[in-house]
Amino acid sequence: MAQLQASTVRYRTQIIPQKVDVKQLFHLDVFSHIWEDDGLISTDGEERWRTDAVVREGIKSLLEMDRCMEEHERLEYEVNRLAMWAKDMAMRLESISRSPGTFFSLLCAQHCT
Repeated sequence: MAQLQASTVRYRTQIIPQKVDVKQLFHLDVFSHIWEDDGLISTDGEERWRTDAVVREGIKSLLEMDRCMEEHERLEYEVNRLAMWAKDMAMRLESISRSPGTFFSLLCAQHCT
């Protein structure tokens, strides 16, 4: 990655993660650098989510987009349920309109007893 950063102008400002010692990989402690989120830390070591308004707005926008996607899924589910209900009601009304006697027998069974 260091070679790519040195050879390509596009990657010169990118932060390269520190190398992980494979021998120590399963003996990490809570203070190991592997847990650091280098993408949110600027080149001067400052945590960008604390100081960079663009990063903060990006985080808020991402969270809002996630909530919108969840709401979209819920609404899609409700639309499908409503469509199934409407289809069922239309089929019932069609069947009742074909045989008026059925309607009166259903009405009487519910209210005449």
